[in-house]
Amino acid sequence: MAQSLGWILVLSPRQTTAVRRRLVLVAVGVVVGGMVLGTLSWAGWYVIDNIGAPGPAATGSGPCGPGDSVNLELLFADGHIVKACTRDRPACPNLVTTGTNVSTHTTSSVTRFSLNNQLRSSLRRYILGITFNAALPAQSAERTLPFDASAMMLGPPMAGSLPSTLSAASVGVISRDPTDAGSNTVSGSLSVSASGGIARGSFSGSFGAASTTQPVTVTGSFACNH
Repeated sequence: MAQSLGWILVLSPRQTTAVRRRLVLVAVGVVVGGMVLGTLSWAGWYVIDNIGAPGPAATGSGPCGPGDSVNLELLFADGHIVKACTRDRPACPNLVTTGTNVSTHTTSSVTRFSLNNQLRSSLRRYILGITFNAALPAQSAERTLPFDASAMMLGPPMAGSLPSTLSAASVGVISRDPTDAGSNTVSGSLSVSASGGIARGSFSGSFGAASTTQPVTVTGSFACNH
């Protein structure tokens, strides 16, 4: 009868404990490595996804509501309404804008209120841009500004006739996923006030000729760090 030949490795208790420790360390290393790889992959996707998207990404989750600092309602030509928002207060500083006269090649600068931030919605993401034709004082009683795209120019054309007082605003909305050409208000108005480092406002306006995929009107409110 054939006999099988073999050997059995017998470990002492101390050796068994050492092997178990090595196995645990290997398992921990695999888990940590997977976590690091997952984090790097997410970070890479986040950077790529936000290339060309001004302002921070939208915060919060779920339906838009009073807990969000920025709330928008977009009405489309077919009658459906999309609500878009972000939870955390975005920054809205007074930024210096510089333009060049196309004839004399001289530059002109003006300081303007500016808010740019991404918004979430149940269907897609949006980019909101709110601009004034001049700076908003840190302490400002409520005032109403008409939507006037021509007032956003630094003179005709970029000639340097800078506004000395705050007198006009503009609201623009760009949809993402995919990104479209965007819509800018052509009529309507915006009310705004500022105190304690926070600017608060509300607005209602109409966009220009829009396709079926672009909104017709917009209403909204915002609170931002100014």
